[in-house]
Amino acid sequence: MKQLTNIFLFLFVAACLNCSAINNSRLFLKETTSVNVLINNKIKINTVLLFDIENVIKDHYVLIGLVIILLFLFIYTKITNSKLFFNQNVLRSSQEKQLLETVDKLTYSEMLLNESQRIAKIGNLERNFLSGKTIYSDNLWDIFEIPIAEKDNYLDYFNNLEFIHPDDRLSYFETIEKLKQDKIENYTINYKAITIKGNIINLVSKGKRVLNNKGEVERLLIIIQDVTEKNKIESEVIAYERKFTDIFRYSPLMLSITTLEDGIFIDTNEQLLKNFNLSKEEVIGRSVKTLNLYYDLKDRAQIVELLKENGHYSNFEAKFVLPDGSVRNGMFNGSIIEINGEKLYLSIVSDITELKNAEAAIKEGEEKYKMIVENTNDGIFIFSKGKLIFTNYKIQESLGYSEEELKNISIFDLIHPEDKQMFKDSIRNRSEGLNDASFFEIRILTKDNLIRICEFTKKVISLNDGTDILGIVHDITDIRTAEIELRIFNKYLEEKIAIEIKRSEMHDQALLQKTKLEFIGEMAAGMAHEINQPLTGITMGLDNLLNKASSIGIEEIYLTEKVKTLFGYVKRIENIIDHVRTFSRDQQITIFEKYIINETIDNAILLVNKTYKNIGIDITFDCSDSLFSQGNKYKFEQVMLNLLSNAKDAIIEKEKLQRNITFNKTIEIKLIDIDEMNIIFVKDYGIGISKKNIENIFKPFYTTKEANKGTGLGLSIAYGIIKEMNGEIETESIENEYTSMKITLPKVMQ
Repeated sequence: MKQLTNIFLFLFVAACLNCSAINNSRLFLKETTSVNVLINNKIKINTVLLFDIENVIKDHYVLIGLVIILLFLFIYTKITNSKLFFNQNVLRSSQEKQLLETVDKLTYSEMLLNESQRIAKIGNLERNFLSGKTIYSDNLWDIFEIPIAEKDNYLDYFNNLEFIHPDDRLSYFETIEKLKQDKIENYTINYKAITIKGNIINLVSKGKRVLNNKGEVERLLIIIQDVTEKNKIESEVIAYERKFTDIFRYSPLMLSITTLEDGIFIDTNEQLLKNFNLSKEEVIGRSVKTLNLYYDLKDRAQIVELLKENGHYSNFEAKFVLPDGSVRNGMFNGSIIEINGEKLYLSIVSDITELKNAEAAIKEGEEKYKMIVENTNDGIFIFSKGKLIFTNYKIQESLGYSEEELKNISIFDLIHPEDKQMFKDSIRNRSEGLNDASFFEIRILTKDNLIRICEFTKKVISLNDGTDILGIVHDITDIRTAEIELRIFNKYLEEKIAIEIKRSEMHDQALLQKTKLEFIGEMAAGMAHEINQPLTGITMGLDNLLNKASSIGIEEIYLTEKVKTLFGYVKRIENIIDHVRTFSRDQQITIFEKYIINETIDNAILLVNKTYKNIGIDITFDCSDSLFSQGNKYKFEQVMLNLLSNAKDAIIEKEKLQRNITFNKTIEIKLIDIDEMNIIFVKDYGIGISKKNIENIFKPFYTTKEANKGTGLGLSIAYGIIKEMNGEIETESIENEYTSMKITLPKVMQ
């Protein structure tokens, strides 16, 4: 605005100057005209013409000034518009460039996000409950091994939640239902899923609901991550930790875990507690200073410094004090470990008191050295460059060599061939100052070529101006032999137990067969009736044929029909005999197959129905559909016969006790299926079972019957058969009212 004002001021001044110039021109013209009149007429004429022009300019100078102002305004407007247009183009170009850069950054960020999700096996989906539509990310198809090109073919796979493993489907549905019913805001659920290739994977699903303006659950945002590999790694870590725990617990060395600065015990192994004669309760939570374990606490301070500098240390010798006040020498090794984010100190200590005593004995003098070394129970030797330069009496006695003989033998010739390379590597590492186990198990050969198993401890010492190896061997051959004998004895016991189990199985089989034959004996009358009925039909049919033949003759159609009927009777007899033969056979090998429960129950009823009717007992069987199970149908039939026999005896017993009193003498059998299980009820209204006896009825040889009326094995065998078929058998009874036996068997589809 200031610039525009300046321009208008400039134009106004210019116009004024222009008017002033015009007036000056007019005065000049007047003077010039007077001179010209005197000089020349021609000039006079010109002067007159100029004077006319002056008058014209005088009359229109304001208009001319306005024209000049308008001209300047026009030019200024054009220049201003040009600048504005140029600036707008520059700004637009800058904005477009920034927009393109932003889009590129967003595209790159999206690419990184997708790649990160793909690597982490993360996918997401958005499920709209109102519209029924679901949006899936591309990574989700990779998790379920679905090619992206084929994803449209598997939408129902997700919409119907077929990808959820059957074991976890119910809990998943319950979680989604809670979201819909406004019971939870969001959820995190772990479950198993099945890919389209049939692979089972572990997933973590996190969901958050989104409400619309009416407060209804409109959408569910779900993030799914495949944690199969993570779970596998965690399992391996757990297995590794378990292995470490076993090593820690059973190591022959003294192991402990303490805090770094204060030395408070977090955990110890049994060897440390045994050496210090302390219980775990007396150690855990207390510090090494409180327990007074170090002979000199400066040693632990030095250990802490080594740990802080390097994170570990090895072969640090320090003294420790036992509760009885005795001082022992220890070889300390340790490192910093991290547990739950806290840095702790893992200490490994071996008692090298005997070794230190041996070293001291060598330094202090030959006599004292021999006194200590010769009286130890362990073999001690010193060798240099493979040659034995010293052996104590114990090792000479164990190997059967004299001292002179051993001096002429290489140490490597005494090592078992299979352990020789390990021994050489260990000696070389120790000589070169490399980290190596100072304690391990090795086999040594005696003069008679016998094998002795020893625990071997070695130490580099300086003797005779050289670097030599001091070795201590503890003979554990008797311990290992005892272990082998124990394993052999255990094997013998296992075989003996297997024989006894086999004998027991044979005994059980014999009892099972005996029970079958008892049932056959009890049902003989009923079977005779079942066979006699078709025999009577055959007899009457043959008599009818003879009468027809002797009187009016037999037509071919009549003869064919009659013979077919007679063959039907014969087939019925064959079926009855065949069933009884199969049922009574001793089945050494149990054959499991799919069988129809209904038919098996019908067969059992067929064998006893006539006998039971003769004593006034009816059997009813209620089942609408044919149901299948897996097992041995003949064994199941035996279970049913046992239950029917017990029901019959209960009714007869009640009839004896309640003479002349009418009661329901029916045995009711009912077969139903519920939740993938077949359930069979066998109910009688007999004497019932008392509360004190009902818990014992499935025990072998338990019976309340008289000695000549039962062995107490029937229900025990039935219980074993049902368990063998992965089923259950239960009893419900009220004394003097009823007994109901319930059998539950897994259902098999037809």
